[in-house]
Amino acid sequence: MRLPVRGGGETVNVGSRLQELTRNHETDILVSEPVVRQVGDDAAIGFERVGGVAVRARKQEIEVFVPVRVETNADPGEKKRGLNGF
Repeated sequence: MRLPVRGGGETVNVGSRLQELTRNHETDILVSEPVVRQVGDDAAIGFERVGGVAVRARKQEIEVFVPVRVETNADPGEKKRGLNGF
């Protein structure tokens, strides 16, 4: 269910675009580079770079990432993508 968004500005545009892109990347969540920087180097969560994405009303592309959780009890290379990994 989508709720109407009231407000505006760049944050709303970026959030809306990231939501649209989840379908193309077969994940239920994507985050921008500022979110990755805020999370920092938490051992329980990592991020895979998806790439640069153009956003309406913005001159530069934004870097987009999908959150991944590295399994501590499994193969060290195994990662679970998106919200299903948490």
